[in-house]
Amino acid sequence: MLPAMFDLWRLKRSRRKVARSYERNRQELKKDKTATRDQFEELEHAEWTDLEMEDDQINAFLSDQLWEETREYDVEIPKGDGVWEDSFYGERKYLTMATRAQLRRLIDEEKARR
Repeated sequence: MLPAMFDLWRLKRSRRKVARSYERNRQELKKDKTATRDQFEELEHAEWTDLEMEDDQINAFLSDQLWEETREYDVEIPKGDGVWEDSFYGERKYLTMATRAQLRRLIDEEKARR
């Protein structure tokens, strides 16, 4: 469990670093009197893209961890629409946030039952 916590921490740290980097860039651009609206929009788009990539990695990691735990406790993953979400940058799917919450409740119930 400890290595997984470190991996998640590392992914979240990476996301924070990306966000801070773009905040610094935004502050520098605000100081530049010749900055155009297009430059701000480009920066915003690049930030959104990079943060989505970081979020994809975090969501995929959380889904993988939860998938393993559901197998360990023999909990069924729900089927149907809204269970899986497509990755923006990659050819994979991961569990939606609502599905992950539902699975955690089911796993907790199974742990209590045991």
